[in-house]
Amino acid sequence: MRADRSELVGLCTAGELEEAKVAAAPLLADMHTLLEWYTAALRAHGIQPPF
Repeated sequence: MRADRSELVGLCTAGELEEAKVAAAPLLADMHTLLEWYTAALRAHGIQPPF
């Protein structure tokens, strides 16, 4: 995930915004999946997510 973020930052810095959008799509999908997993784990233990 760090490499993906690094690539995204590099593309944005270079002004390659269309390429950055393409690179960001899988990263956002991964983050969404992780967020759902963590939310389910917290709720399973009776903990309200902080967001």
